[in-house]
Amino acid sequence: MNFARHDKILGSANELRNSALVPKDAQVVLCQGVFDVLHPGHLAHLFEAKTYGTHLVVSVAHDDDVKKGPGRPLFTQHVRMEQLAALEAVDFVVPSSRGNAADNIRTIRPNIFARGPDYPQGPNPELEAVTEVSAELRRTSAPTDSSTRVSSRAFQTYARDTEAWLDEFSARFPKENVLEAIRALKDARVLLIGERRALQLLEPSEVIETGARECKRWLAELSPALIVASPSELIPAYSSARHADTPGFFASTKVALNNNASEQPNEFETLVLESIGHSDCVVVLNSSPHILTDRIATALRDSHVFTAAAVDRATWLRAAEANLKLAILQEDLPFAAYSTLGSLDLVSLQHFPTVYYTSNNESEGAIPSLVASLAWISDAKEVTALVCAALKSKGYSLELSAFIGAAAGTVVCAKSEDSPHIINETEFNKFISRVLS
Repeated sequence: MNFARHDKILGSANELRNSALVPKDAQVVLCQGVFDVLHPGHLAHLFEAKTYGTHLVVSVAHDDDVKKGPGRPLFTQHVRMEQLAALEAVDFVVPSSRGNAADNIRTIRPNIFARGPDYPQGPNPELEAVTEVSAELRRTSAPTDSSTRVSSRAFQTYARDTEAWLDEFSARFPKENVLEAIRALKDARVLLIGERRALQLLEPSEVIETGARECKRWLAELSPALIVASPSELIPAYSSARHADTPGFFASTKVALNNNASEQPNEFETLVLESIGHSDCVVVLNSSPHILTDRIATALRDSHVFTAAAVDRATWLRAAEANLKLAILQEDLPFAAYSTLGSLDLVSLQHFPTVYYTSNNESEGAIPSLVASLAWISDAKEVTALVCAALKSKGYSLELSAFIGAAAGTVVCAKSEDSPHIINETEFNKFISRVLS
């Protein structure tokens, strides 16, 4: 495929900086994006950006950095670069890395960095680079939602039944309401109790850490108020943990338990006991029931805090029975008995990435799979359950909580091995907007 003169397409930003391609007195404008489906909104953005200066350079995201859902990008980075180079308004096209233009901004040192009107206001790596090189950020007035509409309508991203479910869901929960719920995670004071787990990979020398602290890394932007309490020891986990059925969480307001401990609280217990009173929600990760000591369980019982605790194969939320939580933690309550209880909500991760939910107080249903890849499956399940529990504790419906939790798990699954283990807030909001468009 050959759309344009190849002298417009550069192998890196260094080629532009270390050459005489751009005069010293040029007014350079830099744009950044995926440009997977080139549409009128893109063209308006680029042509407006060109009016800001004398030379327009477009930085194009690498294929591995495109997080727009299964099957994306539709076109490789090279093809996308050739399409852009064919435009008269574009002077040069360069590849970008790490999912943003920060490195290219520092290398090219443009006079103006042009983004669309929906570009986020908060700090990010690109804006830091813009400040470093004394550039100016300008927002164009081009349409903001054309890319999502074109890609979702012209190219069917999901199966027809999934598309139909998303249409029905978005009718009940408009995009703005979903994004508002996601913003509520910022203020969710969640205490996460869990072990540090060492996961042995295929290479004998390669070990990664999973568990509570890894959940905090994934949710550092979405839920910055999250507090993690973990014993200092790093314990082994099965090498197949990523692919195993991850247990979920049960939630109750009270725990009936006799505290016979007489010794002083250790450092771990002290952190938990001090944090419970300041938390909206307490979550105990799936492999951690044995670290829920009598002293901690008694404090949870007495605090009335919304509590989520691990049980096998499913996420249990909000049960009224005071004695139930401990019984499930100790796994001495038959599974069949759960259905006979009173006020009970359930979100099941047994068949993740499909997430099932049911309740005595709300209708039952399922969140269909939104992801093709199943990388980081254990982390994805735990993030799904944690987000769901946090939103339920804030008073959101079980269905909406399960959907946002499933979407967060989807983003985790889509991450490549070498990409940062964090759900970027801007990317997540764009993913939600695209799915619900």
